[in-house]
Amino acid sequence: MSVHEYLERITPFGFSGACLVAVGDEIVSNAGYGFAVRAEEVPNTAETVFSLGSVTKQFTATAILKLEERGALATDDPVERFVADVPGDKAGITLHHLLTHTSGLAMDTGDDYEPAERDETVTKMLEAPLLFPPGADYAYSNAGYSLLAAIVEIAAGERYEDFLHREVFRPAGLDATGYRLPDWSERVVAHWYAADSDNRTPLEKPFPLWNLIGNGEMLSTTEDMFRWHRALLGDRVLSSESRRKLFTPYAGDYAYGWRVGRGEHGRVVEHGGASSYGCSCALKRFLDKDVVVVLFCNASYGASPLAHAVEDRVVAAAFGEHVPV
Repeated sequence: MSVHEYLERITPFGFSGACLVAVGDEIVSNAGYGFAVRAEEVPNTAETVFSLGSVTKQFTATAILKLEERGALATDDPVERFVADVPGDKAGITLHHLLTHTSGLAMDTGDDYEPAERDETVTKMLEAPLLFPPGADYAYSNAGYSLLAAIVEIAAGERYEDFLHREVFRPAGLDATGYRLPDWSERVVAHWYAADSDNRTPLEKPFPLWNLIGNGEMLSTTEDMFRWHRALLGDRVLSSESRRKLFTPYAGDYAYGWRVGRGEHGRVVEHGGASSYGCSCALKRFLDKDVVVVLFCNASYGASPLAHAVEDRVVAAAFGEHVPV
């Protein structure tokens, strides 16, 4: 059973989203399933825009490495090089700690869609108690990646998203990835559904949202994520040395915005994302087989992210394995 056949079979039972599978530079399948907007029966397609969730973190990590290539910063720089009045217990936090979730910063500083300005959010996260001394342990931190996004702005002297679009997205050929800069008016942006609740789209929320920027909920499409995967195989975006740093696991399996491991299909470089609003995704790159799977969902699975419920079976189907429905 192919990935397309599997997802078509489960769509009547609640699957909603899109999925791309590619081998080398050939897209094997790329299609949408279910509805992008239920009330108007607008279908999901291969062009529908979805949420990246925490896959956003790899773009923040890439921006840091681009700035390191320029000499504007170094990953072993302390945060206090860029931020004034850092409390004493946080003075030892480096960019490397933030990139690898070993800073000791708390998970979040507030609700994702609570209006929040940059500097007040940075102050808030640095005033919160540390979970452990910097470098002593691992604890996943959205706040840490928002702090990295703020440092990108400070080091680059421009807005985080502006820097990403010029230095990362354009070289990679991504034209439908971002928060607000792409022209979303020509595209269908999928609504997020948690059970029967229509949480609509993030474009209708206030901005800026510094509890979220840099760590999650950037928007994109399956084809843009395929282009991103291909761009990372060469030097279009980052040098070989920067890519080595990006994909080296430092804290368990966590590298810089990616999880890196090895499974039955060889080396896998991946990350997922999800929120309680009904959006979830998975980006899985099987480097030894030159296979990539991009999965987006815009509905929940009970109280769980839908992508988490189906991603293993989608991968199995992508490798030609039998998948029970």
